[in-house]
Parts: sequence; C-alpha cells; structure tokens
Amino acid sequence: MDISRFTERARTILQSAQGMAAEQGHQFITPTHLGLSLLDDDTGLVPRLLGLINVEGEAVRAALMADISASSAGRRSLRKKQAISSSPPTVCCRR
Repeated sequence: MDISRFTERARTILQSAQGMAAEQGHQFITPTHLGLSLLDDDTGLVPRLLGLINVEGEAVRAALMADISASSAGRRSLRKKQAISSSPPTVCCRR
C-alpha cells in the first residue's frame, strides 16, 4: 500500500489508528481502530454525520471499545490455547 497517494487527512487517520493498535498491543489495524480514529477527528465527516442522525459519539465509542476488548480477550484466549496445545506432551514412565 502506497500511503503517499493518500490525502493528508487519510494519512493522519491511518497514523492515529496505527497508534491506537500499538497502544493496545495489536500487531495490525482493524476496522474498529479506523472507526475510533474517524470518530476522534472532530472536524471530520463521521462526528458531523452522527450529530445529524442524533447518535451520541460516546455511545459509538463505547461500542467500538467493547469490540476491541472482546477481540483482544478472544486473541489472548486463543494464544493461551495454542501455547497449551503446542507444549510437548509430558511423558512419564514407571518401572
């Protein structure tokens, strides 16, 4: 992806999303990170559109944060399961 072809605003949103992902220990940007970045852009289209349809930005933010938390918890659980299943079996022999 050639980010230099994006507008300055788009690059700023992507950098914000990347920062959020890194702060949360995520290795990649998800649509949720992008949604939060778009929501944080006070002069952008998303906050204005939400205002026009009488949707509270904080309610959307809470839902997006819950999604990130749930997906993070799911990944932690999956990594734990993978670590357990990839552990070598314990071999015990009695004589």
